[in-house]
Amino acid sequence: MKILALIFLTSFCIAQNKNLTVTYGLVFQNDELINKDGGMFKVHYDYAVANPNRFMFDLKIDSFGSSFEIKNKLSTDEKTLSDKLAFVFAKYPGLILSFRDSILKQSTLLGNKVFIKSEVIKGWTLTNESKEIDGYLCYKAVNIDRVVNGSSVFEHPIIAWYCPKLPFSYGPIGYGNLPGLILQLQVRNVVYGVSKIDFDADNLPDYSILKKGEIISEDEESVRLKSLFDD
Repeated sequence: MKILALIFLTSFCIAQNKNLTVTYGLVFQNDELINKDGGMFKVHYDYAVANPNRFMFDLKIDSFGSSFEIKNKLSTDEKTLSDKLAFVFAKYPGLILSFRDSILKQSTLLGNKVFIKSEVIKGWTLTNESKEIDGYLCYKAVNIDRVVNGSSVFEHPIIAWYCPKLPFSYGPIGYGNLPGLILQLQVRNVVYGVSKIDFDADNLPDYSILKKGEIISEDEESVRLKSLFDD
């Protein structure tokens, strides 16, 4: 597969000398729209707010790229509807593989062997605002998350705190392309925050799923989803 050849080619271009595993926690902040609308969504969102320790994630980095996946995987029997909706609220589709020029996200609806390919996140605005996170000096970068729903377009702020002294251009849920590792990421009312950093980690990203998987474009995803729901 061409994508696999690209993965190994980019290993010669990425200036990263260490393996790294970063564990993130997840916090759901109050959502005024969900609180206002009430109903079942509020019940499930309140569950996510009240159970932050149920959701921990590992970002594994090596010289090829990175993988981002839930740490405490739940079996099908253990995964409640509230858990599934928490992943939707958190914009977590499943396994996410990030490389220098592309992002591959596991498809929730088309199957776990289908990956949607997109470009790396661009358009960051870097600021001079800084703060210390877990002993590391971090700088603030901002962006916009645009969600298209039919004829409507919704825009939500993205705030990333990255550390230049950790020269890994990756972060939670596929966000990256910044001059340093993202230690904290806020997308609307959801915050991913670093819990632990393990240098020279042995548990490296596993890209083997791509050998049996299928990689499609975002346009192809739209076509398949339309066909899926039309049926």
